[in-house]
Amino acid sequence: HGWAGASASKADAVVAHTLLSHVSDPGEVLRNLRQLVRTGGQLIIVDGDYAGLTYLYELDPGLEQRMNLALAASVFCQPGVVRMLPTLLPGCGWAVERVQGTCVAEV
Repeated sequence: HGWAGASASKADAVVAHTLLSHVSDPGEVLRNLRQLVRTGGQLIIVDGDYAGLTYLYELDPGLEQRMNLALAASVFCQPGVVRMLPTLLPGCGWAVERVQGTCVAEV
């Protein structure tokens, strides 16, 4: 396993921007990133809680719910991955140093 072509030198930091929600096995990605970053280096994850993503359709609440689930499933492999990170990261060799959340709402 591991990523082909990875340099023998290790990175000080890696940014995973909206990556983990789009892969089928985020644990494998996190383990591979752990191999690429030096001891004491940082992993910066920027991703969304897409399992909570909703689109309002007041005319038919049942359709709204089905549409929300279908849209999340069609765009994201792991829409709820950010909810799994507190358990997933330590299991892949990462220590959680800081967590920061931001809410984005578009009306």
